[in-house]
Amino acid sequence: SHTIFAVGAPLSGVLSDRMVIKWRKKRGNKWVPEDRLRVMTPGALVLVPCSILFSGLVTQYVKGTVGLVLNLFLFFVNGLGVSLVLSPTCNI
Repeated sequence: SHTIFAVGAPLSGVLSDRMVIKWRKKRGNKWVPEDRLRVMTPGALVLVPCSILFSGLVTQYVKGTVGLVLNLFLFFVNGLGVSLVLSPTCNI
């Protein structure tokens, strides 16, 4: 889990900062706290649900070492998605 946070926390911070800069420019240099929450969307809508779905499918249909490796990769993607969802809420 430490590896996921070592990747996810800095990534979510960088993405959150970029999102704030982008939306401040669109709004004429006015900042609103909700801009940091926009970075949560890909993690909440794509990474977390898809990694869980594919992990279930891999567990059911792919046996052996290949299935284990795919599941470990999908768990990493899930942790990354959860990190993207939770980290911006801590930065507000």
